[in-house]
Amino acid sequence: AYIHEASDPSRHVTLIDSNLHSPEGLALDWVQHNLYWTDSGDRTISVASADGSRRRVLISTDLSEPRAIAVDPERG
Repeated sequence: AYIHEASDPSRHVTLIDSNLHSPEGLALDWVQHNLYWTDSGDRTISVASADGSRRRVLISTDLSEPRAIAVDPERG
């Protein structure tokens, strides 16, 4: 996953590049600074801090084809 640096949008920073099979959806929690994504290949929903650290799988069961994801950090 790449994210643009605000100071230079032409510069890409790699946050997560391992153990991804078919990442589909991506959502940023701008309040807690967490990045969420779905991976239809692994059938998982995962989270990491916005800097790519503290990565973990949140849901790995009973998902057939997770695609999109949305967060509402203002509501919790």
